[in-house]
Amino acid sequence: MKNVFTCCILTCLVASTACLAQKAVDVYKIKVAGVSLGMTIDSARVAAVSFMHATASQIHTAQPSVNPITGKAVSSSFFITQGHLTLSVSVTADPKMGGKPVVDNIIYEVPWTRQNIEALESAALEKYSTPTFNNSGSIRWCEAINPVIPVCTQSKAMIFVENNQILGNDLTVSQRLNKWRVEQDATKPHF
Repeated sequence: MKNVFTCCILTCLVASTACLAQKAVDVYKIKVAGVSLGMTIDSARVAAVSFMHATASQIHTAQPSVNPITGKAVSSSFFITQGHLTLSVSVTADPKMGGKPVVDNIIYEVPWTRQNIEALESAALEKYSTPTFNNSGSIRWCEAINPVIPVCTQSKAMIFVENNQILGNDLTVSQRLNKWRVEQDATKPHF
């Protein structure tokens, strides 16, 4: 029984040390194919076209939809295909930015081969430096770390490499939009 107790304590200490070694990262400074989370859609489009040396025929834009904050029709995403590479960018209206659509999702994809996956992982580690987590098959740079278990806080922004993709995801924008919608729908009953 004493050995089991000692083993549990040592495991907790090792896990705590591993958690302390992880560092949160300002993921908004990381650029994926020229695009970073939080950019406006116009800035993201210009940056992506420049980075990927794309022509007008390689840019595909989603049909405009009504921005819930401004009431204006805007596109919520675009993607660029350049040879075997694809960059997809999605935006969400951000109440913090007066309803401007800002990048909250980035996907950069290479063809699925073991060589491409290894090259993508190596290039990401070289370009973005030390990740918050580097587990087999998943490399992550996190805005925030869960204080209980060593993982990225899912409700915050992160950049990660999984298989043949580099992905950027910022749930804080959609959370702000949802909060704004709830506030807009709030009403005081009068009867």
